[in-house]
Amino acid sequence: MKLELLNTSVVVLAQQHNPTILHPSFLRLQDVVPADWEVAEDPISTPPFSVVKYANGLVFAVETNRFQVIDNGPPADPRESRVADLARKYIRALPHVRYTAVGVNFSGFVESAEPQKALCRRFLKRGPWNEKALTITGLGLRFSYPVSEGGLRVDCNSGTVRRGKDTEEKTGMIVNVNYHTDVAGGEPLAAAEKALSLYGERCAHFVEVTGTIFGLEA
Repeated sequence: MKLELLNTSVVVLAQQHNPTILHPSFLRLQDVVPADWEVAEDPISTPPFSVVKYANGLVFAVETNRFQVIDNGPPADPRESRVADLARKYIRALPHVRYTAVGVNFSGFVESAEPQKALCRRFLKRGPWNEKALTITGLGLRFSYPVSEGGLRVDCNSGTVRRGKDTEEKTGMIVNVNYHTDVAGGEPLAAAEKALSLYGERCAHFVEVTGTIFGLEA
């Protein structure tokens, strides 16, 4: 089995983000994104939340307590994604915001005709909880681990995905991974940038740990 990367993202939590700031013109004038990037659809800008989507699959989203950059068309090697660099440029444009934590996220898919059975075989011991009248039709898993400068959470459930409008739905296991790093101290911008600099390390660990947990091909 192999894992297909669906998206990767970084999240920067803060006490008071201002969603109304987020707009294509702001991102362009602050040199967060190149001037030639094409907006995929009309941006949304409101006091509770704002969203800017680009044709290359990159999305900026801001709520009052969180800022997020999502790559919905990530390269096969997640280290080549620009999400961490874009997030770093964005928070540098707003140095006085009180940043509190940084998250690095990955969402992947492992195709399987019978994902529930595959999960049960790997993780669930046979017993009265999955026999006879208690035949399992769905299994969700959560693993939590300590990692350098933070914590790791790995969630897995069976599900379906569709990549592109003209493609068929695929059945398999959906794997969501979150690396959380708290930002502390008197220099929240510097601490948030340091946490974002771990992105490459998190990518390598993500590939390693999902391969180990789910027995995936390299």
